This record gives sequence, structure tokens and C-alpha cells, in this order.
Amino acid sequence: MSEWVSFAAIVIVTVTVLYLPGYLLSRIAGVRKTISVAIAPVFSIIAYCLLGILYTLLDIPCSAASIMLPLLLLGMGVNALFFLKQRRKNEIATFKEASFDVRHRKALLTVLSYLLFGILFGTVFFLLPLDGPSSSVQTYDNVFHFGLVRSFLESGSWSTLDTSLYLNEAIKDIAPISDAAYYPAAWHTVVSLVVSATDCSIGMAANAANFVITCIVYPLAWWALIDRIFRGHSIAHIVGAIVPAAVGLFPWMLVDNWPLYPNTLSMALLPALVFCFIETVESKGSSANRLRYGLLFVACCACQVFNQPNTIFSAAVFLAPYCVYAAGSAAARFSKKAGREKSGRLVAGFGFAVFTLAVWLICYRLPFLAATVSYHWDPIQTPFECLKAIASFSFVGSGRQPIMAILIVCGICYSVYRIRYIWVSFSYLLSALLYFAAATLPEIPLRHILTGFWYTDPYRLAALAGFCAVPVAVLGLCSIIGFINLLNNHVQAKLRKKELSVDYRYIISCWVVCLCFAYLAVSSGVSGMLGLYENALMLNDANRMGIYDKAEMGFVGRVQELVPEGALIINAPYDGSIYAYGLSGINTYYRIMSGYGTEREHDYSETIRLGLSAIATDNDVRDAVASIGAEYVLIFHRDPDFSRGAFPDYIEEQWTGIDSINDETPGFELVLADGDMRLYRIELL
Repeated sequence: MSEWVSFAAIVIVTVTVLYLPGYLLSRIAGVRKTISVAIAPVFSIIAYCLLGILYTLLDIPCSAASIMLPLLLLGMGVNALFFLKQRRKNEIATFKEASFDVRHRKALLTVLSYLLFGILFGTVFFLLPLDGPSSSVQTYDNVFHFGLVRSFLESGSWSTLDTSLYLNEAIKDIAPISDAAYYPAAWHTVVSLVVSATDCSIGMAANAANFVITCIVYPLAWWALIDRIFRGHSIAHIVGAIVPAAVGLFPWMLVDNWPLYPNTLSMALLPALVFCFIETVESKGSSANRLRYGLLFVACCACQVFNQPNTIFSAAVFLAPYCVYAAGSAAARFSKKAGREKSGRLVAGFGFAVFTLAVWLICYRLPFLAATVSYHWDPIQTPFECLKAIASFSFVGSGRQPIMAILIVCGICYSVYRIRYIWVSFSYLLSALLYFAAATLPEIPLRHILTGFWYTDPYRLAALAGFCAVPVAVLGLCSIIGFINLLNNHVQAKLRKKELSVDYRYIISCWVVCLCFAYLAVSSGVSGMLGLYENALMLNDANRMGIYDKAEMGFVGRVQELVPEGALIINAPYDGSIYAYGLSGINTYYRIMSGYGTEREHDYSETIRLGLSAIATDNDVRDAVASIGAEYVLIFHRDPDFSRGAFPDYIEEQWTGIDSINDETPGFELVLADGDMRLYRIELL
């Protein structure tokens, strides 16, 4: 229980990290208070990543204190000056007048509704499956994610332009593989800040960050966007509280089934990016207000460069139908006097669609995106299976959600009736088309043109479809509530009973529908979301996954007590010890998943991999080990079948020099043994 109390405190720290500096900075930019709450993480992340780059260039160590304190002092100082300036001009309303009018109370209640459902679903689908607050999911990408956080913390270098699992000066020049490169490391920076501020484990900080991102950041961002899309439609704003959290495809699939943490953060901020764009286009305020939100949109795009750049293309998919509709509407207004309203709408809409396609193709041809758009994924479904999955809202990785499928059908029908919302249906249908292409098409250019920006990964595109489904499902709920109220009016007119006030009637209907939908969305036999829960249980159980299990973690803990601090340990990474650096902090030599045997690997590393067991007789091996200063060898087991099954990059012949070491091998002294696990001290150096 004490661990969970600590976890709750770390969640509060994470909320502070993501929201406090960003809120203060957004208020300096003149953003309204309510919107500042929704988009604050964008400002925080941009500031953290820019300071991380600047500090690295200036050789200033990064930490929670050095990164956050300047931002807090700047934000509070400038906001205090603005406050005093306004006070002198008598432009500040009294606390009572400003904070407790009816409009603010309704906004507060609506925000709390979004948070309530976000935290409720997050508790069920994220917290409960955890095997303790420090639980870790041991998947392919997480080797790098946990390792990069550890590398950030050890080195004090948090630049997204120069990321590596070997940033520490003691090992930087002797790394086995040259892996330094740009990587969108915003998620890693946030987790590093939390660890630096609290001294908790990386696993606990990662879980706290993912909980806040999925259960607070994402719902609050949707709160702002739903209010913008359905401006004046109060019912949509109320029922919108449940939909973002109830869609299994995102966020839960990307944390419970196909963990992609940077993608989860980037898509959690996608509603803020879309909001700023629509606000720029539709702003009815001054030109300064339009310029403000235009610059905020640019800032949101810049933030995605630090999160996951392909989310900018996700935004393009969501916004392309909106832009076509907006261009057509604007042209219709201008050509109305000339009597060419319909033709103007068609020409403008078609012209913008062609323009969007041209920009898409230009981006596809950009050299720096070539490796991304050419990435290969095998098809995972037949066309018939895929169409069936889309119709039942059972995209890959999330299970069936027939209730959501019904809501989407109702929403599409309602958008045809209320034509100003038709674009949200086209956004969803476009995302479903991209998923179809990724899941079914063979290796042809069209597949890469359509889906290459997401590595042709059906899981990422399924998550995008889940995102685009949210406003359509909101429309579906609104249509159902409208139908209920029509029946209610009809029955009450027949019975000639006194009606409730319109406001309360609608609010009661909304909450009844929301609660019924929440129950149906997670109840057994109706929704596949319980499958996400079961999968999350498996992923978080280190013993069931069997890659870096609790026994091995315990053995590593004993190793750390025996070896000198900072001692370099040669390991066989594909026995599970590849996770030991990121999760346990032991100074292992082989930390990255792939690249061995390629031109990126240094000669001394190859010599060690292939010939370490011959150190007593081979001078080249002895010199290679001496050049990196390694003192120990760590082996969990020698099971090539396990390594092949757990790690697709494992090639048995590449690790014979380490795997062939045993208790009788000359040049190695047994220090610690437990079952098949061994720690040897290297002799004869």
C-alpha cells in the first residue's frame, strides 16, 4: 500500500511537471484560462526540450531543478507583472465576480466530467493491470525507451538532437555501436524530470507519466476540441466526456496491447493541435486573436517534432475534410451574390483536395522521410476480414466494440442531417481507409504512399481511426439523446403532464445515456475492451513474459551490491539482460536491440562478441576487453531457442564468444551463481 501512496504522490508531481510551467507560459501568450489548462502540456514540453538542447550545447547538466526552476520563475514573474499592471488599471474583476458566475461553474463541472471518466477508465485499463506501481512492459521498443531515460539521467544530456543509450562520458567513446541520432524524446524528457524530482524508479515514473497522459492530458485536450467543433451544442459537450476514454483503439490499445509511449503522448496532444487550427480558421475575434492561435498551431506542430512527427500527418488526415468543407463554405459565401454558390463550393472544395494530395505526395518524396515511408509491414488481414473489422469497430489490437460501431453509424447519419458536421464523418472514413490499406494491401507503392508516414503499421493507423471516431461517436450519442427527448416530449404531450425544464431534462438524459454507455462499453460479452485488460495483465507480469523476470531482477540487485559502482559488465543482451540497464541501472555493455554485425558496430565489440571465451589465449580479445575497461561478465542463461522466440534480431552465431563461457573457462572467476545465472570476474588483463 505504501508503494501506491508513493505512486499517487508521483502522479501529482507528473501533473505539476506537465501543467504548471505550460499554464504560466500560455497565460503570458494571452491564452484564455480554460484553454490554457487544456493546452498547457504543449508549452511545457516545448520549453523542456528546447532547454534540453540548449543546456547540452552549453554543457550544462540537465535536471528537474535546472530545467523547471527557470521556467517557473519566468512564468510566475511575468504573470505577476501582468497582474499588477491590470490591477493598476482597475481591469480585474473581484474574485466573486470572476470565478463563481454560472458560466464558470458549468465549465468547471464539464471539465470535471472529462477528468472523471478519464480517471475511471484509466484505473480499470491501466492501473489495475499493473504488477505494482513499478511494473514495466518488456516489449521491443521499451528497451530503447527505458534505456534512453537512464542514459539521460546518468549523463545530464537531454538533447533530442543527440540521443543515445551511451551518453555517459565514461562509456560514450567505447560504445559497441554508433547510435547517436535525433529522436523525438519528449516522453523520455518528461519521465526523466519526474525521476530527477522524486528519485523514484524509472518504471514507476513511466507508469505515472502514462497514467497522466492517457487519463488527464488526453481528456482535457478533447474537452477543448469538442467545445470548438460543436460550439453552441451543449449536449455534445456534455456527452463528449465519456467518448475519448471509452474508445479502446486509443489510448488503451497503445498502452495495453501495442505499447508505443512516444506515440501515446503525441496523440494525446493531437486534440490541442486540431483545436488551435480550427480556432485560427473560425476565430471571430480580432486579427490579433487569429494570429495568436495561428502561432499556437505552429507551436503545437513544433511540439510534435519532439513527440512523434507522424502525428502531424495524423492531424492532416483529421483536418483535410474540415479544410475542404471550410474552403467550400467560404467560396459559397463569396460567390453567393453572383448566383454561383454551388459551383463555387464545388470548385473550392475540389481545389483544396487536389492541393492537399499534392502536398502529401511532395512529403512522401522528401529524402529525410525515405526510411520511414519505405518501412515494410506484412499485411495482417484479408480485405473481407478488414471490412468486417471496420464495420464492427474491431480494429486490430482492441477487440470488438459493437456499441461504438452503432454510435458511429448513428453519428454518420446525424452528420448527413446536420451537414455542418459532415466533415468529421469523412475524417473517420478516411482514417478507416488508411487502416484498410495498411492491413490488407500487398507490397505496392500505393500502400506506402497512403500509410508510409506511419511505417505502414496497422496498429498506429488503428489508433488514428480511434481518434477520428471520437467526434462521430459524440454525434451518435447526441442523436440518440435527441431521439429520447422527442419520445419524451411526445409522451408528455399525450399525458399532458408538466414537463421538467429543458436544461435539466437534457442533462439528465445525457448522464443516463453516458452511464449506460459506460457500462455496456466494458461489460463482458459486449465489448472487446476487457481483452485489452487481460492483455495488459500479461504484459505487466514479468514472470509470464519471462524476458527479464523477477528472479533475474533480484540477481542483478545482488550483482550491484558486489561489483564496484560504475564497473562495466559485458552481457549477452538477448538472454533478457538487455533490459537490465534501463530498468535496474546496471552498467551493462550491450544495451541496444539491433545493429550487431553491421558497419555501425566497432571492431572491438565484434571481437568481444565472437571471441570473449578465448581471452586467456587470444591477445586480440584481451586487447579489445582492455580497451573498453570491462571487468565482469553477466549471463542469465544459454538458451538460443528462448532468445530466438523473444528477440527477432537474435542470431546465435553472433554471440558464441559470450554464450560459450562456463565455470571452467580459463580467464573467468565465478563470483555469483544462482541456477543458470552467472557473474564472472574477468582475469588475465
